[in-house]
Amino acid sequence: MLRKKVQTIVLLSTVALFLFTGCGKTESKDDGLITSSSHEKEASFKTSTSETSIDIPISSSTEKTNESSVTFVAQRTYTFEEQLEISDKFLTWASERAAMGGMAVNGAYFNHGASGRGDWYAKTPEGQYILMQRQDPTINIEKNKYLANAIGGVVFYYSKFGTTGVTNEINDQENNPSTATGFSQVAILDQPIVKYLLTDNGFVYEFKSNGAFSDGFYVTDDDGDFDYWPGEQVPFIVSEDKVAQDELQRILASYN
Repeated sequence: MLRKKVQTIVLLSTVALFLFTGCGKTESKDDGLITSSSHEKEASFKTSTSETSIDIPISSSTEKTNESSVTFVAQRTYTFEEQLEISDKFLTWASERAAMGGMAVNGAYFNHGASGRGDWYAKTPEGQYILMQRQDPTINIEKNKYLANAIGGVVFYYSKFGTTGVTNEINDQENNPSTATGFSQVAILDQPIVKYLLTDNGFVYEFKSNGAFSDGFYVTDDDGDFDYWPGEQVPFIVSEDKVAQDELQRILASYN
């Protein structure tokens, strides 16, 4: 079954393969319920941020995208209402993609609890940052520090309840009693949880998450210091999912 499934996957785009069906997982179900104990991982996972035993070739052009220094120019500033619309349209598209791979998807890609007054941001491999949230506009941070601004995002995961496609199961109070809970009550944590971040430079960035709402995001100190967050800051990278990149470009084209 696994071999047959992997052969089917090859027809999809590169990162869609890695993200949605590349795990080649075989699900054990009992009356539609998937649990961590009954779920066995039969093949390892591969995205831009993780290696696996399944060898699906990446084109040389895709490799160059990640290896070279990338400089993007923001197309324009999108209003808050436009950002919501863009995010909703992308989530609708992502729902079908997730269902194809037996995954669930939700728009709760970023949230955080109490923090200082600094900017929340995502890091990129180029050493620049994506602005997620400006909490205090009086903090002096050089504009050239930011490569782009976040528009929205989605989170793909394997549901403990067997849910596929877009779902609000994480909004159920029983599944999300606090911000700190993240996706821990709905996602199979030993399977891939992947965040897609949409930015106003027209690109989709990708991050392999541990399921926390704030995972992959950091906050400056009150003086705008980006090294304030302790430990190593893991960057988002430009996703190799060409279909997702094309979809975001298609959506943005109607606003530009």
